[in-house]
Amino acid sequence: MQLTDLFGGALRGQRNEVGLEFDAGPAGSTRLTFGELDEAADRMAHVFAGRGLAQGDRLCLYLPNGIDFVVAFLACVRMGVIVVPVNVLYREREVAHVVADARPRAALTSADRADVFAGAVPVWDAETLRSEGSRLASSPVRIPPLSPAASRRAGCFARCSCEACR
Repeated sequence: MQLTDLFGGALRGQRNEVGLEFDAGPAGSTRLTFGELDEAADRMAHVFAGRGLAQGDRLCLYLPNGIDFVVAFLACVRMGVIVVPVNVLYREREVAHVVADARPRAALTSADRADVFAGAVPVWDAETLRSEGSRLASSPVRIPPLSPAASRRAGCFARCSCEACR
């Protein structure tokens, strides 16, 4: 059983129930049903895949608490992508340390925060990806089970020199 199976049961079993409510202050609140959240995560996973993100890759999420973060997180879980959450209070120096340590394939953030990555990794704008995803049909994403060798490597750190990672 994968983590997506646990999320999937809740998302499918209560499709019409409110699953996420985000209070944006004076701008009001946004609600998504479990079904809408499920479909948004599938679409985002397809957008990520279209940009070359694959199982085992790392993706920095430099997003404030909100719907985009939750959708991106669920999309990553569905793809087997490793989420590297980065506190939005971090500035260039701290972000550079996280990027050097985690070696992500890309970072997902908002256009107004992209400069904090200073060209260290490709930066994807969350609003742009959401727009790309809105044009896609929602179809389920399922990661294949890892081979025994890949499963051993998945438990190791990026700089590991164990036998399985050589």
